[in-house]
Amino acid sequence: MFGAADDVFSWRANVLATVVGRAGFAVQNNLFYIKGGYAGVNNRLSVSDTAGVATGSGEQTHWANGWTVGAGWEYGVTRNWIVGLEYNYAAFGSQTYQLGGTSGNYTFDAKPRDIQWAVVRASYKFDAPTIGRY
Repeated sequence: MFGAADDVFSWRANVLATVVGRAGFAVQNNLFYIKGGYAGVNNRLSVSDTAGVATGSGEQTHWANGWTVGAGWEYGVTRNWIVGLEYNYAAFGSQTYQLGGTSGNYTFDAKPRDIQWAVVRASYKFDAPTIGRY
């Protein structure tokens, strides 16, 4: 039966997607901003039972919806070069997983872990092509 001490569970987040809005203010060459919006993650949960009389395995993939917030800072080093730092946090809702195997089904609700990440960036801004005036 799944859920016993000899079962091996695996949880993997395969894809993370965000759609956010950003608002901020500039002070000389600095841009300070906050952001927030939608976050979604594709999770795969699997279990494997290899001990005992009844062995088996099962897995299921779900897309979990949630939200994300973040804050950042960008600095214009020159007219074209920009460096920046950003922190992000995302939280998701619970999903119902049903994992089947040779000894039956195992159904439970699971909430994906909240995800935090930081971004360090260097960007180059291309100038618009120069158009001659006649």
